[in-house]
Amino acid sequence: MKKLLALLFTFVLASTVLTACNPTPTANDDPIVGTWKMVSAKAMGETITLEDFQKAAGSEEVPTIEFTGDHKVKVSEMVGESGEGAWEVNDGIYIITDHTGIELAVELENGQLQLATAGVILIFEKQE
Repeated sequence: MKKLLALLFTFVLASTVLTACNPTPTANDDPIVGTWKMVSAKAMGETITLEDFQKAAGSEEVPTIEFTGDHKVKVSEMVGESGEGAWEVNDGIYIITDHTGIELAVELENGQLQLATAGVILIFEKQE
C-alpha cells in the first residue's frame, strides 16, 4: 500500500511539475495574427481604391498592420506615420492601443480587417 501511495504521489508531483513548465499560451491561433495590407477604403458610402487613397494621401507606400501572437502590433506607412502598440480582443472586437494610450477598434468581417477612423473605413487583407 505504501508503495502504491508513493507511486501515486510521484505521478501527481510529476504531472504538476510538467504542467507548471508549459509555456504561457499566446494568441498565435487568433485569426488576426499576421500581416495585413490595405486594399481599399470606404468614405461617404463610396469605395476608394488603394491607388486613389495613396494619391489623396500623397504617398506611394501601402499601409500595413502586423499583429503578433504576443499581442503586439506594428503599423507601417499609415499616411506617412509608423508606430507600435498592443492589441487585445474584447467581445469579437479587436482593440489596438498605441504608445500614447489612444485606442482604435478594428473588426474582422468576411476575411477582411476593417479599421474605422475619422469617418473613413480602411480595409485590409491578410498576406500569406
